[in-house]
Amino acid sequence: MNIKPCCSRLMFKSRWVNNPSVANKRIEDEFIQDYFSKHEFYFKSMLGKRLGSRNYLIESDMFLLKEAYDKAHQKSNFEIELHWKRTTHIWTLILALMIATGTLLGFYLSSVPNKKDFLLSGILFFSVICIVVSQISLSILKVSHKWCNNWESHIVMLEPLFAGMLYQTHIGMGKKRLSISKLNTALVWIAIISWIFIFQLSIFLLSNNVRSYIIITFSLYCFISLSGLLAGHAISSKDEGNITSELTQYSISTVANNGFTTSFFNGLKSIASQYLYTFIFLTLALTFLYITERYFFNVTPKLNDFHDVLNLEPRITFPFLY
Repeated sequence: MNIKPCCSRLMFKSRWVNNPSVANKRIEDEFIQDYFSKHEFYFKSMLGKRLGSRNYLIESDMFLLKEAYDKAHQKSNFEIELHWKRTTHIWTLILALMIATGTLLGFYLSSVPNKKDFLLSGILFFSVICIVVSQISLSILKVSHKWCNNWESHIVMLEPLFAGMLYQTHIGMGKKRLSISKLNTALVWIAIISWIFIFQLSIFLLSNNVRSYIIITFSLYCFISLSGLLAGHAISSKDEGNITSELTQYSISTVANNGFTTSFFNGLKSIASQYLYTFIFLTLALTFLYITERYFFNVTPKLNDFHDVLNLEPRITFPFLY
């Protein structure tokens, strides 16, 4: 503990505890009062009933805000350290899953034909586990980053009263810069996409034809999406007093704090939009295929050709994968 700041705070506290008139004295600094008026909602949330009906800060408020400012620094350092410890554990787990996946694929490629279906089923099941674990890891990183952002937001809001604009002044960083947390998330997404590809390939090789592959894939993704949405709401912690906000360059602006029902329907809307984008992509792909065959190869595709594609059997079409 830094003894000098601690002693100065105790001396400051004893000054207004022993002299109530000093404690209740209005702060004369115009910058502080203007800053309070500009962010009155934040300071009312911080000071609570202690502020009462006052629309200005007094000496005793400044002591409490300084305590909050110092604690926000301590909590921010603590959460940043925890964030990178969690990141290390997550990547250790993901790398172990990658090694296990590679081992299973090696067994599949070197196994005899009568054991390949069994190994494919095992790879399919294991890829689902890897996807779920990776998604949970992303959620952990997201929540961890939110806690770091929470304490940094408090520092950004309180530092103009005590230390100027240190957190908001960036030297030589440029207008745009890479985000370490987003790069970390992108690496996890690369692993997830790889496992999704293995998951899709396993379903394709186990399916009787392309039609059954499409039906099974669509059904599984509907089940997984809805299950993930319900599980996410079930394990999420409730915080009725939470101040939902977004951190801008110079301050914090509050945004709507959605309830359970609104968040649930927003999740359904997100899932529906993903399926809509998939449908649009497939439509554009089929349109591109039709135009290519019609105008470049002078072949007019017929509806029966589409049925023939749906009836293709992977074992006959791609025998080298078995």
